[in-house]
Amino acid sequence: MSVGRQAAVAAPINLSPLQTGDSRKPWYGSIQYWKILEGIGIIAVVWYAVITHLQWKDLRHNYMVDERALMKVERKEEGSPTRASDVISLSTGGTVTNVGKSVAPGEVTIECITELTGSGNPPSFSYRGLHTHIRGGVIFPNESTDIKCELLGTGDLPVMLGAQDRENLSEGKTYISTYGYISYHDQFGSHVTHFCWWSSFSPSHRFNALDCTRFNDVDIR
Repeated sequence: MSVGRQAAVAAPINLSPLQTGDSRKPWYGSIQYWKILEGIGIIAVVWYAVITHLQWKDLRHNYMVDERALMKVERKEEGSPTRASDVISLSTGGTVTNVGKSVAPGEVTIECITELTGSGNPPSFSYRGLHTHIRGGVIFPNESTDIKCELLGTGDLPVMLGAQDRENLSEGKTYISTYGYISYHDQFGSHVTHFCWWSSFSPSHRFNALDCTRFNDVDIR
């Protein structure tokens, strides 16, 4: 028996040309520069809007401070006692002046009190007890009005000092302090001025009146 043989036929192989170059794009070629510019533009617009808003607020604040009503309260020196023996009662005079450019058209409230304070103590800054409470009307620019700051007793009259009280003042054991506030409003809103002054009749003694000086304040807004 004969055995037939089949010749093996090899399938043709197609060889593609050798790739000699890199077909990939460089990394910077895929960046969309217009989007970067768009983002920078948006940031610039937001930053400009913020700066403009802050400048507007600052200009408005400066305008309000310059044009608002502004109450100044000062001690009235005329007629004030210069010696402890001349102090009759817990009553001191003051002057309220509108030093601003606007009228205070509504109700003006003034609350103040005069007290005897120990030489080593600050004023109590307490409005307990009967004391001056004034409600007034319109105060025009450069207009002034006089007030009395008093600690009141029987019959709503100022508390009178006795001989021992005047002796304590003369020896520097006590001093007289007056403090209070004035509230009012104008076209820009409500405002408050705090005030305090003090008197001593013993120059050789030291008094703890620093808090009285610090109490003086005015809202700036």
